[in-house]
Amino acid sequence: MSTPAAAAAPIVKHARSRLITAFNFCSRIPFIGRLLFSALLGFFSPYTGTLPLRVTHLSPGHCRAAMTETRSLRNPFRSVHAAALINFGEAVGGLAVMSWLEAVGAVKGGRWEHLRGIPVRLEGQFLKKARGTLVTDVVCNPGLVAESWKDGVKEGNMDVVAKIVDATGQVVCNVVATWSLRNK
Repeated sequence: MSTPAAAAAPIVKHARSRLITAFNFCSRIPFIGRLLFSALLGFFSPYTGTLPLRVTHLSPGHCRAAMTETRSLRNPFRSVHAAALINFGEAVGGLAVMSWLEAVGAVKGGRWEHLRGIPVRLEGQFLKKARGTLVTDVVCNPGLVAESWKDGVKEGNMDVVAKIVDATGQVVCNVVATWSLRNK
């Protein structure tokens, strides 16, 4: 079965990423590996560490994670707060983009060697109350940026969409993060 990541970033098929290497290393540790990776993520990004985020898959341009509702995430209406949903979508989308940027940056001698990115816009569309365990699967499509760079343009934007679903499979929130990418 083909994964969306294979279609999203074919240029980085054999590239290495420190982020993905750390995830793969932690994932091999029985019982606590992915928990350890999530704790390390929270250590290096303290704001993201406030979310009970569990990364379950990470490859160049592709990240899947789950978040379980806790009392600290609830609003007065007994559902997950809108800001927590936006943070969750941005964090998972950020991992997908950063894993792609690191892997592409590892391609020596290519025009992508010094690629940098930063989120410049976040949008959230809330479709229903979010409760229980929430999951998002983010695949970034860097091919759209590559198309705009054909004529030697050194920067572009990429929209990364995180569809957050609940345990019933219904979409509760769509988060769109616009990343500004620059090749220095």
